[in-house]
Amino acid sequence: MSSNAHFRRTSRSISIASEPLLENATDSIKEENTALKPTASIPSSVANLANTIIGTGMLAMPSVISSTGLIPAIILILLSSLLSSFGLYLLHLSSTHLNSSRASSFNAIATLTYPNAAIYFDVAIALKCFGVSVSYLLILGQLLPPLVTSFFHHLTPSHIDPPATLLSRHFWITLFVLFLAPLANMRQLNSLRYTSYISIFSAGYLLLIVVLCAIHSPIPLPPPGQISWAKFDSSAISKFPVLVFAFTCAQNFFPVQNELQSNTHSRTTTVIATSIGIAAGLYEIIGVLGYVTFGDNVNSNIMSMYPDTSIFISFGRLAIAILVLSSYPLQVHPCRNSLDKIIRTRSEKEVDGSVQEGRQDEDEYDDEAVKNPPSTTKHIILTIAILLLTWTVAMLVSQLDKVLAFVGSTGSTTISFILPGLFYRALSKNDDDPQRRWLRIGSRLLVVYGFSVMIFCLAFNFYELFV
Repeated sequence: MSSNAHFRRTSRSISIASEPLLENATDSIKEENTALKPTASIPSSVANLANTIIGTGMLAMPSVISSTGLIPAIILILLSSLLSSFGLYLLHLSSTHLNSSRASSFNAIATLTYPNAAIYFDVAIALKCFGVSVSYLLILGQLLPPLVTSFFHHLTPSHIDPPATLLSRHFWITLFVLFLAPLANMRQLNSLRYTSYISIFSAGYLLLIVVLCAIHSPIPLPPPGQISWAKFDSSAISKFPVLVFAFTCAQNFFPVQNELQSNTHSRTTTVIATSIGIAAGLYEIIGVLGYVTFGDNVNSNIMSMYPDTSIFISFGRLAIAILVLSSYPLQVHPCRNSLDKIIRTRSEKEVDGSVQEGRQDEDEYDDEAVKNPPSTTKHIILTIAILLLTWTVAMLVSQLDKVLAFVGSTGSTTISFILPGLFYRALSKNDDDPQRRWLRIGSRLLVVYGFSVMIFCLAFNFYELFV
C-alpha cells in the first residue's frame, strides 16, 4: 500500500510539474490556430479582392473610351465585368466539390479535373503574378522621381531641386522592396486588409480629382477635343486588352474565400459582386468623365493630362504610387502559394513516382498545401526568393512591357476565363439538373472566349514585336 501511495504522490507531483508546460503548449497551439483561423469579414474580403482588381489600368479608361466612343465603351466595360464575375462564380461552384470549403485552390480543383496538368496551372499563376509584381516595381521607379521633384517645387520656397538620390529609380525600388517585405511575408491575405483600405481610399481620391475637374475644375485645363458617342478608331485594337484584363483577380479569389468567416454561398457571391461592382463603378466614372473632360485629346494616362502646377494634382499622383505600392504584396501572396504547390508536387513525384499516389478519393480531395501550410522557414525562404528576384529584374531593366504583354495574354486569360470554364464543365458533366443547363452552356462559352482572347492578344503582341 505504501508503494501505491508513493506512486500516486509521484504521479501527482509529475502532473503538477507538467501543468505549466501543457498550458504553454496549449496556448501556443491556440495562438497558431487563431492565426490561421478564418477571420476575414465581408468588407475586408471585398477590399483585398477589389484592390487586386484595381490598378493602373484605371488610368487608361478615358483613352479606351476615346477609341470607341462613349456608348460602346460603357457596354464593353460592363461586359468585361460580367465575364470576370462569371469566371469567379464558376470557380466558387467548382470549389464546392472539394471536401473542405477552407482548402480551395486552383491546384485542388485541377487535381480533381485535370490532374496531369495541375502543376502547369500553378506555373502559369506563379509566372503571371511574378510578372505583375515586377511591373509594379517598375511603375514605382518611374512614378517617384518626378513626384519628388513636384513636391520639392511646391513645398520649398526657393524651388530647389531634390538630392540626386531621391531622383534615382533604383533607390525607390530598393526602398519599397525593403518596406514591403513584412507585408509580403504575411501568411494570410486578410492581414493585408488595412493596406487594401488605404488603396481603395487612394482610388477614391483619384475619382475625386476626375469628378471635380469634369464638373468645375479648380485648375486651368487644356481645351477638350471632339467627343463621340460611338466610333471605331484603329487604336481600339491595341486598347482591347486593357478592357479584357481590367478585372483580373482570380489568383486571389481562393485565399479570400478560404479566409472568409462563414464562407457560405451567399456571402461568397456577395464578395464577388461587390468587388467587381466597385471596380466597374470606378472604371465607368473615371473613364466617362475623363473622356468628357479632354475628348479625343486624352492620352493613356489620365493623370498626366492635369497640369503639374497644383499640389492637389501632386497628391493625386502620390495616390497612384500608394495604389501600386499596396498591390505588390497581393501579387507575392499567390505567387508564393503556387511555388509551394509546385515544390510539393515535384517532391511527391520523387517519393511516390506519381502525383496521384497516396491521394485521397476524388470526392474527398483537399489541398494539403492549404490545410497544412509550409513551415515558417520555408515560407520565409520563398518570400525572400520572390522579393530578391523581382527586385533584381526591376533593377536591371526599365521596360518589360513586351514580356509582360505575353505573360498577361497567357496567364491572365488562363486563370480568369479558361480554367473556370474548364473546371466547371468537367465537374458538372454528369449533372442533369435542368436549372444548371445555362451554367454549363455559359462555362463552354467562357472557355471559347478565353481561347479567342488569348489567340487575339498573342497575335497582336507578335505583330507589335516585329512591326
